[in-house]
Amino acid sequence: FTVESVEDAVEYNLAGLPLRLRIDRMDRLKNGQLVLIDYKSGAQTKNKLNCPRPLEPQLLVYAAARGSEVDAILFGQLRPRELRLVGISRDKHFKGNSIAVHGDKWDATTEASREEVERLARDFLRGDALVDPLKGACEYCDSKPLCRISEKSGEERDVD
Repeated sequence: FTVESVEDAVEYNLAGLPLRLRIDRMDRLKNGQLVLIDYKSGAQTKNKLNCPRPLEPQLLVYAAARGSEVDAILFGQLRPRELRLVGISRDKHFKGNSIAVHGDKWDATTEASREEVERLARDFLRGDALVDPLKGACEYCDSKPLCRISEKSGEERDVD
């Protein structure tokens, strides 16, 4: 592969939501396709890219912006003694088990992820603010006095 760009600035309209993206790194494979890499200092899993409601939609937005030329979307995990690539790809381009290879299902995977990030963008533009946190999201939250989660369950919340 060759490094195509580092911190490439891209303007992209996601379902009516104008975005300015900065893709950490893009590599060009020998087959002409792109590998998109987003560097992260914390522990990463490929499950963070699963739809619906991906935990880390950023790479999926980058892939939607770059379209059919994308062959892999990866987190570049930068932790001491734990440097690795984590994510999903069309083919096995790298050693290890931290990248899920989708093969013939790659186009369906990227289409579904594009549809999901577009749905999230449309919801945002509509002001959709449903009280629906992901499991565990409230555990370490510092915004409990402002939280509306009790509206969903109908419970009263004691605020310190």
